Amino acid sequence: MKLYFYIFVAGVFAASLIMLAIAVAWRVLPQHRDRAEPHLRKLAWAGLVVTLCMVIFVTHFPIPDDFEAYCEFPWRARRNMDVLHTWNQLNLHIERRGEIDLVRIITSGTAVQFGLNLFMLAPCAFFLRAGWRHGLWTALAIGFGTSMAIETSQLTGIFGIMPCAYRTFATEDLWANTLSAVMGWFAFHHIVSPLLKREDKEDTAS
Repeated sequence: MKLYFYIFVAGVFAASLIMLAIAVAWRVLPQHRDRAEPHLRKLAWAGLVVTLCMVIFVTHFPIPDDFEAYCEFPWRARRNMDVLHTWNQLNLHIERRGEIDLVRIITSGTAVQFGLNLFMLAPCAFFLRAGWRHGLWTALAIGFGTSMAIETSQLTGIFGIMPCAYRTFATEDLWANTLSAVMGWFAFHHIVSPLLKREDKEDTAS
């Protein structure tokens, strides 16, 4: 399990570095935007590849060592139709302990997993907005479509490649991943892009 965790962290780190590189490039090279844009698009492609590999990895690994034994207990890969699963689990945790321990709540497996779902597709939307200037509706559609494809693959054992489903289909992940993509689009559109526009105004005024 440690190896999977380290690989995932490496993917997150790489995607974050590429996002930072694009943000810095848009900040310091506004007057050379036309010449820099092809290079920024290459960075966006690299970021998309890294992010999608990270998404595939975290949503399909680890796999059971013995599928024959695992498939005898299909209830393990159940469907979770609770759209507020994380909220309900955290409330249950608070009720059982009789107190609110923010550190324990934030570091719990349930909260961490939800946090990963909120981050997972944000880089994809960021790169799509930075490299190809796609709009919000595109980010929304790609976020929901990608999340639906992931959840469906988990429900079907990677579309029948595996002998049985071994991950949980979660409806909460659908809206969390979609929100993740929207957040990534807004991060570029309302944080990075305004910096470029401000530089353009300053160059025009000077």
